[in-house]
Amino acid sequence: MHPFHRVLELKPKPPLHPPLTPKVVVLDEPSAGLDPLARRILWNALLRTMEERAMVLTTHSMDEAEVLCGRLGIVVAGQMQCIGSPQHLKNQYGHGYEVSIRLKEASASRVTEVVQAFQREHPSAEVLDKYVTGVTLLVPRQEMDVSKTFGTLEALRSQYPIDFYGLDQSSLDTIFLDFAMRKR
Repeated sequence: MHPFHRVLELKPKPPLHPPLTPKVVVLDEPSAGLDPLARRILWNALLRTMEERAMVLTTHSMDEAEVLCGRLGIVVAGQMQCIGSPQHLKNQYGHGYEVSIRLKEASASRVTEVVQAFQREHPSAEVLDKYVTGVTLLVPRQEMDVSKTFGTLEALRSQYPIDFYGLDQSSLDTIFLDFAMRKR
C-alpha cells in the first residue's frame, strides 16, 4: 500500500450525528472571579454564540447583565421586582442623570460657586458628592433637558476653570440597590 493511502486512512472520521446546539443555555455567575480582560473575552464569546438560542443568566454584576441581556429582571428576596430592557429599567426606575464637574485646580470655594451657578439653571439638582476638585449632582429625570444641561455646562466652562464634565444616567447597580433597600 502506498504511504499516502495510509495517511488518508488515519484521517478522523466525521461524527455520525451533528453536534448538539441547545436552544436554551443556563449560566450562573459565569464571570465571577475573572479579571476584567478575561471577563470581556468571555462576554464576547457568549455574545457570538448566543444569536440562535436563549440565555438564562443569574448574576450580581449589573455590568454583565447590561452587556449580555436584551431583557433582564431584577429579583430581590425571591420575588421578581421588574423586567425589561436595560434602557427601559433605567428610564422607568432610575432617579435621573448624574452631572459630574471637575475643576482644573482644587478650590472648595470655586466648587461652591459652580454648584450655585448650576442650580440657578437647574433648581431641582441636588448635590450627591462634593470635594475640593469637583462635584457630582443629580438632576431628576422628569426635569432633565439634555440640550439645556449641556448649554449650562458649556456656559459654566467659559466662566470657571472646568477641566471636564460628564452626564450619565442612573446605573443598573443603583436601580438594583433601590429595589433591595425597599424590601428591607
